[in-house]
Amino acid sequence: MFILTHNLYFHKEITYKPIGENSNYQNYWILRKENNISNIQSFKNENPIKNSYSLLWDEMKLNKQSSLLPNILRRILEVYFRHFGGLNIDQEIIKFDGSDKLICASLVKWAHDGSHHYQDDLYMQHRSADNEKFLKVFEQIFINSGHKNHFKMMTKEIDNKTG
Repeated sequence: MFILTHNLYFHKEITYKPIGENSNYQNYWILRKENNISNIQSFKNENPIKNSYSLLWDEMKLNKQSSLLPNILRRILEVYFRHFGGLNIDQEIIKFDGSDKLICASLVKWAHDGSHHYQDDLYMQHRSADNEKFLKVFEQIFINSGHKNHFKMMTKEIDNKTG
């Protein structure tokens, strides 16, 4: 049986297995279409879909050169600081100087406004060359806010021995 879905809740429900249940008969794939080319990635006996927040981090890792990166970073900040942590991300802007402060402010402002309003008069030309700067500031936001271990965990840099 093949089941295809975009709905994460449905996926979670149909892939739920009680602890200890054998899953040797299940396989998972992710199908992506980029530049009109479909690619399929296999995950033998391992469900690659955890939750939408984890997927954002995976997308960040896959799209480091994409013009989509700032929006992905914005969405991660919005979910983590506002919804999970109840933290005031506005306080992070003052911890930066110069162009890094401008990048941080833009990510924070997008987190406040970007997903809630349609900006039909707003156009931004984003260069992929700027992505490295966005990633550096993005990581620094987590470090400055005392959440470095969360960043490391989500980017799989954390040593399993130290938690």
